[in-house]
Amino acid sequence: MKIRNYSWNDFDAAVMASQRPEGKSLYGLPRGGLIFAVALSHKYNLPLIDYPDSHTILIDDIADKGKNIYKARQQFGLLTAVVLVKRRSCRASNILFIEEEKTEDWIVFPWENKEKAQEDYRQYISRK
Repeated sequence: MKIRNYSWNDFDAAVMASQRPEGKSLYGLPRGGLIFAVALSHKYNLPLIDYPDSHTILIDDIADKGKNIYKARQQFGLLTAVVLVKRRSCRASNILFIEEEKTEDWIVFPWENKEKAQEDYRQYISRK
């Protein structure tokens, strides 16, 4: 496993490659989904809301195993999710994604603190 830095250029290309999700509003999961949700909100002129309803699309940056998406669906009753990166290990269904990650590389998004991401990576590796 290695660290993969997801650049702003990668992010911009992903937003451009995205298709308009079927829904009336967007909800970005704090923290990782917020920036992607704002970008999609601007691109598709969909409102970004603080509390989702049944017509809201859930937005996140990455779906590893799908736990965060599962928890949000349980809490809010949402069905569809859009993520930048979906790992093959993700078991959640009904996820639209821009990119499928075939490796287990640790992805660091451009809005993340690089030093904290390195620390998180080292802790994760030590637990394996």
